[in-house]
Amino acid sequence: MILPTLTQLYYFILVIISGVFTGVMFDIYRICRGLDSPKRVLTAVSDTLFWILAGLIIFLFFLYTNHANFGYYTFVGLFIGLYLYLKYLSRPFTKMLNIIIYYSGKILRVMIVILIYPFKLFYYRIKHLSRLLKKSKKKNHKLEGKIDTLKNNIL
Repeated sequence: MILPTLTQLYYFILVIISGVFTGVMFDIYRICRGLDSPKRVLTAVSDTLFWILAGLIIFLFFLYTNHANFGYYTFVGLFIGLYLYLKYLSRPFTKMLNIIIYYSGKILRVMIVILIYPFKLFYYRIKHLSRLLKKSKKKNHKLEGKIDTLKNNIL
């Protein structure tokens, strides 16, 4: 089926956008994988799973936007979009994503400290009181022993 030129241009632009989206997914995956630095086998498995998932998402995108009408422009546009993203947008996007992850981690740590602080304070107060009670019991026990020896000496 021959499509009008305007429709083909619209599909081509959508395919370029899907290439850019694939690049975004790849950068997100690359950053997530870089946080943990897994072994070779796990990297190979996760890379394979990523590309299967990316292929499925691209296919569903094509199915939704142009009824999975694959022409030569589909692959050309996909590679053009991916190339343009990796060439011009990847570095700023990964910097921004790393900054977001860094500050999110800091905010999360501060929130955890704020939430845990009252419980720590309560725990240390109880611990301090139990130590004081143990010390006072030891002192009372020593005093009772001294009083008993004085009673025995007097009697």
